[in-house]
Order: sequence, then C-alpha cells, then structure tokens
Amino acid sequence: MTSAEDQTLGAKHLGFVVRAMQKVANVFHSGQVEKGTQIQKLIGAIRTGVILKDVSMSSFGGELSAVLGSKGSGKRAFLDVISRRAQGPTRGQIMLNGVPMSMRLFQDSCGFVGKSQDLLHGLTVRQTLSFTIELSLGSKISADSKSSRVKQILADFALTDLRNRLVEDLNKSEYRRLAIAKNLVRDPVLLLLDEPTNDLNPLDAYFVISILANHAKQNNRIIILTIEKPRSDIFPFLDRATYLCLGDVVYTGPTRMMLEYFRSIGFPCPELENPLMYYLCLSTVDRRSRERFVESNNQIASLVEKFKIEGVHYQHLSNTTTTDIKTKIPLTAFGRPSTVVKIWILLRRSLSGFFHGGAKGIIRALFHLLFLNILFFFIWAIYFSSMTRPVQFQTIFSTKRGLILNICVATHLAATITAVLQVAPARTAYYSEYRQGLYNGPSFVVSQTLRSFPLSVLVTFTGSLLLYKGLGHEDCFSPKCTALLGYHHFLPFWLTIWACFMFSEQQVLGLLLAIKSRVATAIIAVFLSTTALVVWSGTTRSLLGLPNILTYMSYGSHARYVGITLNSIEFFDQENLNNLGWQDDEGRIFPCNGNTFGFGCRYINGTHYLQETYGLLTVNLDELMNVWHNALISVSFFVGMFALNLVLYVLPIPLFIKLKFREEITEA
Repeated sequence: MTSAEDQTLGAKHLGFVVRAMQKVANVFHSGQVEKGTQIQKLIGAIRTGVILKDVSMSSFGGELSAVLGSKGSGKRAFLDVISRRAQGPTRGQIMLNGVPMSMRLFQDSCGFVGKSQDLLHGLTVRQTLSFTIELSLGSKISADSKSSRVKQILADFALTDLRNRLVEDLNKSEYRRLAIAKNLVRDPVLLLLDEPTNDLNPLDAYFVISILANHAKQNNRIIILTIEKPRSDIFPFLDRATYLCLGDVVYTGPTRMMLEYFRSIGFPCPELENPLMYYLCLSTVDRRSRERFVESNNQIASLVEKFKIEGVHYQHLSNTTTTDIKTKIPLTAFGRPSTVVKIWILLRRSLSGFFHGGAKGIIRALFHLLFLNILFFFIWAIYFSSMTRPVQFQTIFSTKRGLILNICVATHLAATITAVLQVAPARTAYYSEYRQGLYNGPSFVVSQTLRSFPLSVLVTFTGSLLLYKGLGHEDCFSPKCTALLGYHHFLPFWLTIWACFMFSEQQVLGLLLAIKSRVATAIIAVFLSTTALVVWSGTTRSLLGLPNILTYMSYGSHARYVGITLNSIEFFDQENLNNLGWQDDEGRIFPCNGNTFGFGCRYINGTHYLQETYGLLTVNLDELMNVWHNALISVSFFVGMFALNLVLYVLPIPLFIKLKFREEITEA
C-alpha cells in the first residue's frame, strides 16, 4: 500500500471519529478567465489570470457554510480548488482533518453537487438513491443498512412519498433535492454545493437550505455552498460566511460575529436590511460608471486589507461553543465494491432504466426493439417483387448490390440512433460519477456493451430472418455445402448484420467520449459508416477500380468484410445467375455469351461478379468457407472497437473535453 493510501485510510479511521474540520490556508489559483473558441481550447491559448488571491477559511463538522460573491468573484473556482477539480496552477494548503486534500481523499470522503445535475431518466427516486449507494459502499455495509440509509435520506429530503415517481416527472425543487440526496446518501464528510438554490422559488430555496443545515447538525458533517443572491430568511441557518470579490476575501468567519466585525470597522448593517445581501453589495464592484467603479474598487481593496489585519482571527473560530463533538465514522470509510460488482450494478441500473420507465419507457423500449425491423420491413417491401420473380436480365446484379448496401446502411443507422439515445444520458452521468470516483471508464464501457448484447442479438436476428426468408433465400443444403459448413448460410448472414450493429454502437460510444451533442454524434457516426460502405464494401463499385492507397486501406475497414460476406451469400454459386441475358433499348433480348459479353453483359455469373468486384481470382470450395471467415473478421472489428474504447476511456481526459461536460458557467 502506498503512503498516499495509508494517509487516506488513516484519515478515515482516525480523523473522523472526532469533529471534522476542513481548512483552506493561503490559497492562490490561476485559471481560465474567458470561454475562448474551440480552436483556442484545442491549442491551449485561452487567456488565463489570477482567480483566487491568498484565500483562507475553515469549516467544522455540524456547520453550514456559505461562500458569497457576485459573478466573477471566484466562488466556483474556490469549490473546484477544494475538490481538486480546478484546472491551472494552485498553491496553498487544503486540509481535511489535518490530511492534505487529494483527489483520492476527496472522492473517498467528500461530495460535489454542481449547479446543474443530469439524473438518469427511467429510474425512480428510490432506484436512483439505491443504485448510488450500491456503487459507493462495499460489502462491509449490509444490504439492510444500505436500505435503511436510503429510507432515512428519503425522509430527510421529503422524498418518501415520491420514492416511486420517475426522475423525469419531478418538478424543479424535487429534482434538486434528489440531486443533493444522491450525493448525501453516500454519507460524505464534506459536501460542496454550487448554487443549490439556483432557479428555485423562495419557499423551495428556504426548504433546501433548512434541510442542508439540519443534515449538517444531525450528522456532524461539513457542508459548504455558494450563493449569489442570498435571502434574509436563510441567515439563521448559516453558521459561517465567506465573502469573495475578484478572488480576494472580504470576510470569512462565523455569521454570529459577522455583524460585530463589520460594525467595528465602520460598516454596520442598517435595521430591517438583509445582512447577507447588504454585505454582498458592499463586496461587489459597482460597474455602472467609471467613478463608481474606481470608488467601489478602492473601498473593497480597503476592506480586504482591514480583514487581513483586524479580522484574520475570525476565520478559524467555530460558530459553536465546543469543538469536542464526537461523530460516527462515515459510511464511506468502509470501502467500495469491486470492479466486477460495479459493472453488475451499472448493468442492472441501465436495464432498469430501459424496461421500467413508465409509458415513456415502454415507448422507448419498443423503439429500440422495433426500429431496425421497421427499416428492414421497408427494404423487404421495396425489393420483394424484384428478388422473388424469375431472374432474366443482368440488372439483377445492380438490384442485389443495392439491396446489400441498403441493408448495411439501415443497420448502421438503427444502431447509431438507438445507441445515441441510450448511451448519451449514461455518458453524461458517467462524467459526473467518474469524477466522484464511483467507477472508471472501462467499467462504463463494459456495462454498456453487456446491456446492448442481448438486445442486439434479438433485434438483428429477427430482422435478418425477415430479410433472409422474405426475399426468397434458400439455405445451402447440397452435400458439399453441408460437409464444409455444417450449418446454413443464414447464420453468417445474421452474424454479419449483428457485427455491423455492434460495431456502430461501439463507434458511437467512442465518439460520445469527446462530442457532447447527440445530433452531432449521430451525424458523424452515420457519415463515417456510410462513407466506408460506399468506398470499401464493393456495393457501389469494384475495389479493383480504386486507387492503390484506398485498396490497401480497405483491408483495415469493417465495410470490406461485411461486403464480401453478404455478396458471397448473394452471388456465389447461384445457378439462377448463370448466363443472364440483357435487353436493348428496342426491347430485344440477347443471351450472354462470348459474342455479347462486354456489350450488355457485364457479368457471366455470380462468381464472375465476385472476381470482378473483389479480385478473387480463384473462387472454389475454400472461397466458400470465406463466408464464415469474413463474417468472423467482421465480428473481430467489433471486438477491436470495444478494446479501443476500453483504452480511450482509460486515457486522461483532455481539458477542452472536460470543459464541455462540466456545468455551463459564466464566472471564474
């Protein structure tokens, strides 16, 4: 075990049996001060500056602390620094019970609730909390204890009567309370909240703050939140307040001493005024005119200097009369489940959201199960007459090629759309839960693949059966086929369709790692798949006619092997394709022979078509076995894409991608 792990475990099992304390001392932080363009984000050319300047504060167990300031004051950056999420250089001390705060310690013992939270739709309130606590706590905590914890949190946040309601059916206040409860069900020692009352009406905002204050006192936990526009009715619930202005501390300390401090330096709060808002205005630069800007800026600079001299002793005072407050060891100290267990929990959660989402969930499930089959039905309806009537002319070759291309495009389209709809919400939740340390990227990839596996088998099997039998295919029952294959042509046909489906889903999973928009992801995925099919599948043109570089590239394309497999099933050794005639403009019919070949006769038979398209100079019994060979190669591309996603989701996430998936912020 590493020293960092020893330190973390020591903090859990020794530090938290007494009153918890979080301390920030002399923190400076520089970071991004403007949004910048996508190109600037890619090359790292966004303008940066100092955001926090010598910030210090302390918080104790059982206290609710507020960080107040206008836009651009550094409130969000302050929370990011504490949670070790801040991008950019940071110096100073951040301690939790005397242990330096690390990402590992924060993930194990703390929680973070952003301004906007994306909860998974299709789950009930109870399921949301139950799956979260299962992902957070290991087997040392019994199932009964976990269930009791969920019931307690439901009661604390007034969600008991809503426990069976779907997440998407909650109103704004209920949704916000569930987002907070989802983090508190883990029993973190320290909880950070960014604007928990944002967009809530006064009554709901009061309700949320009162719940947080009550939770902190009952459980002796540390809760720190940011507020931009505090109301007077929440003042009694706040134990500590920190005022920031442009990264400087104007005041930090107990709220019961705040009025006394400002009065002592000549800024008493007028009667009937909201002290929180009054001192927030005092700590805000007035930008209405140049004169007011200069005056307010000078005044704030004076307040910052006065606090460093006259108020510094306030920042480490407790709002309670004793610091000898005992508290139980948090549940997070008892470890987390293994990776295999986490994958099983994620799979169960994903399937629960898929099958138990009420009326909307039923519609969503039916869409996923029927979309590909509906597309295949339309293809069957379009090609049925031309594929089942007697074959007479060379046009059947282009008809069959068009059929194969449409089957492949439909498969990729259905897989892409269903994957985007299913994976994108889970991906958004993954980014949040990954930063909380609940599970890692490979666990997410494996769980999503396992979720899709049985559904994709069912969907592609039924769709393939419709096309294969509905378009007049007959299995190979001749002695030589049976001796070589041992089973029918339908199986490699279905296996190839299934490989296309799974490959597209994995492609979407990889794209969603870096692309936030569902529409953009779907468009890019369909474009990539369709382009590969047009160029390398052999359904629109012969691979022999491609430039050498594209021909060599085709060997690394999934489309090549899909095309060979399906074309071989359609064309190889098909007696009804031998010596087909052609028809001229006057309606005269000519047989295909040595005299007419090259005029209206392009292909002598199906085998000749395969030779012309793929350069297969020798098509014999061994070539027939390549139906299975190429079908299995198609499957290997899905496996390879799955392995690539495992690697991609392990690699560190670039900064410009992180910024996409964090909450939209307009301040530093």
